[in-house]
This record gives sequence, structure tokens and C-alpha cells, in this order.
Amino acid sequence: MRTDLQSRVEHGLLEAVPLAGWPDLHHELRDRMSRYGVPGCALAVIEDGSVVWAAGYGTTVLGGPPVTTATLFQVASISKVVNALGVLNLAEHGLIDLDADVNLQLRSWQLPRDDRWSDEPVTPRRLLSHTAGTSTSGFEGYRPGSVIPTVVEILDGAPVSASEAVRVVTRPGAEYHYSGGGTTILQVLVEDVTGLPYSAAMKELVLEPLGMTTSHFQHPIDRQRYTNAAHGHIDTGEELPGGANILPTLAAGGLWASVDDLVLLIKGIFAMRDGTSSPAVLSTGATAEMLTPVPNSPHGLGPEIIGIGPARRFRHNGTNRGFCSQIEGLLSKDSGVVIATNGNGGNTLIGEVLRAIDEVHEWSIFDRKPIAVRELNPNQLARLAGHYDGPFSMTAEVGWDGRRLFRPTAYGKAFLIPVGEDRFLDSETGSTMLVEELAGGTVIKILVEGNEILRYTKAL
Repeated sequence: MRTDLQSRVEHGLLEAVPLAGWPDLHHELRDRMSRYGVPGCALAVIEDGSVVWAAGYGTTVLGGPPVTTATLFQVASISKVVNALGVLNLAEHGLIDLDADVNLQLRSWQLPRDDRWSDEPVTPRRLLSHTAGTSTSGFEGYRPGSVIPTVVEILDGAPVSASEAVRVVTRPGAEYHYSGGGTTILQVLVEDVTGLPYSAAMKELVLEPLGMTTSHFQHPIDRQRYTNAAHGHIDTGEELPGGANILPTLAAGGLWASVDDLVLLIKGIFAMRDGTSSPAVLSTGATAEMLTPVPNSPHGLGPEIIGIGPARRFRHNGTNRGFCSQIEGLLSKDSGVVIATNGNGGNTLIGEVLRAIDEVHEWSIFDRKPIAVRELNPNQLARLAGHYDGPFSMTAEVGWDGRRLFRPTAYGKAFLIPVGEDRFLDSETGSTMLVEELAGGTVIKILVEGNEILRYTKAL
């Protein structure tokens, strides 16, 4: 193991974006875990197709056993990559037509269509790339012991469901609209064409062929059987009731997996692309399709495809309540990284770890040029402070301390740095906050690498 690289990463976490005239600090991994309320973290780094170092940090639950690379985490939307492999496998075997109307292939449920866009079908290809125009970006899940709706009840937004009905809300094929709801339609399709429960189908189609033998889609998880499973934690560091929410929407975010198994997922995609995988879940042609961005989307058929030249890579983040994770696979180097955490603050930690790995391993995938801070009228800034309402009953607070805007967190203030007349940079996450004055009031759009992921409206 190249422990020198590991040590340099552990002591070299980097914040999102350097600001001109501000120090660019390096941080300790364990200090940042404590800051963000993340009890446990596991990660692995791949170079030239082999793991060069991997480690676990912290505990599966406060006061519990240590995290290892074999610890199971709820890896949330990384499930969508496994789902894509399964759907594409079924397409290669003629059981799914990627370009036919999904309603012509579904048997147990039908997606209500909007007559405004009857000329454009919702297809599996569009559902995989988030260009189908379907609603419902994600699902929070359900507490253990609560009433758990069926997948069809969730799709229809039944009273027992905690989310809106999944419907077509924009013209299919016209634009990118991240939709866990659309992925859930594919979950039903997989069950319809295979005649198997989704978890069994994914085990047979993807998990076992890739050697991901400890990964599964069991909800609720049997903790007597899976004693090495991490417990999720909210921002304050408090454990989720029962350790994790229950997600019937398995394809969109229900996978439990270890870092060791997610390494096999990345290496398996490399091998399928090169035609060296045995057994192969996908042919080289289908893998190439999966790794090619679809028009009007940053995604291929499943994973996001980002970067140019040596920085070209596939990736997917996973965020469920109490858990955050990420996979990255550099296509030019057969290198990559897997990070899994058991805290709501994990995504900020993941970003800092990724930037440290990029610097230490000299991958050059992040452009960290210093950004100039704009001087804005204090009155202009102060009026943005207040309470904002977002989707899924989410809320956000923007504070003003007389000098700077900030986002209150469980561990202190995350400052919102003005970098334009209507743009602010979150000093920790690196996301951009775009402020617009619309008819309904002040709206804040949260952008990550130019893509809007959330929108909040200021409460009156």
C-alpha cells in the first residue's frame, strides 16, 4: 500500500474554491468528519485498474464498531448506475426496447401522459438519462415502523406516500430534469419483464456477475444478519431512528453496498468498456452507449459523464437521509475513487476528500483557480436574509451578520461569498447560489457545475 499518498490525503483536505486574497487551507480528515457530524467514512483509490490504498475511519454508529472498507452503507443514487446496467442488459437480450414508449412495455402500471406532449414518448433511454420530462427528483424514504407504501402508491402519489405523484412535467427529450421518479418507473419495468422482484433481478443481472456479493437492496435491512452495516446520522450527529430510512424506491436509491464492492463496480465498467470482463454484464457497445452523454443531459445512460481530456470521467453521487457517497471513474487512466459516509454532512466532506486525492495523486480533474470576491451594497445583501421554502418540505435559512451572508449549519456558519451581482459561492460546498427576483418573490437556485439541483422561494 502506498501509505505516503494516504497520509498526504488524510492531512490535506481542501475546501471547494480558493478565494483571491484568502488563504487556501489544508485540513485533517478526522477534524472535518467531526466538523460535519460524520461518524464514519470509508474510501478507496484506484490507479491503473488497481486499488493503491483504501481505509475506513471512525465508527458505524457513535460508540460502535469501526468502519472498514467492507462496511455496508446506504449508497443512495449510486443505485441508479446498478439499475442502468440491469436495464441495458435486458435491452441487449431483447426484453426492453430503449427507444419505445415505456407504457407499451409496462404491464403492472401505466404512466399518465400529458396531451401537450403526446408526440414525444417517454422511453427507457430518456428515463436513464433524465431527459424523459418526469417529475420527482428524489425520495426521502420512511422511518422504520411507519406505514410503507408500495412502489405503485408512490408513483401515483397516494395519501400514504410522502412524495408527489410521478408525472410528465416537461416535454420528453427536450431538457435535463433529474428524476428519481423516472428511475422508479424503470424499477417497475424490470420487474414486469423479468417476473422477479427488483432486488432478485439486480442480484442476478448485475451484482453477482460483478462480484458484488455483499451488496443488496433489502429494505428494511436485517441488522442481525448484516452486523457491519453503518447507521445514518443527521446534521447534529444524532442517529436516525432505526439507523436508516426505508426506501421502497430501490432503483432510485435503495442499494446497500461497501466500498470494496463499489470498487468492483468501477473496475467492472472499465473491463466491460474494454471487452475484458468475464462474465460481462454488458457488451463493449452497450457500455460505450452508457458512457456517452445524451443530448440535453450531463448523463449518459445512468452515470453522469463530465470533464474533457485526462479529466474525462463517469461519476454518480448518492445522498439519502443520513448517508452520502460518491463514485468517480477516470476513463483515460482506469483510475477512480469511492467514498462512503454515514452522515448528512458527508457531501461537503466528500468534496474536500476528492480535492485532496486530486492534488496528491496529480489527476488534475479540478480547476481550483482563485475567484475574485465582489463588493456589494450591504443593504442589497441584507435583504436576502430570511427563510426559504424548497421541494419535499425542505427549508433553507440565509443569515446576515452585518458583514456577510451565511448558511447556518450544525457546526457553525458557511459563508455565501458574492462573486457577481446575483451569484454567491458557498464557501464549503462550492455550489453556486443564483438569486432571481420572480413574480412569486425572491428565488434562490442552487447550481452544481452549472446544473440547477434545487430551488428555494423566500417565505413572505
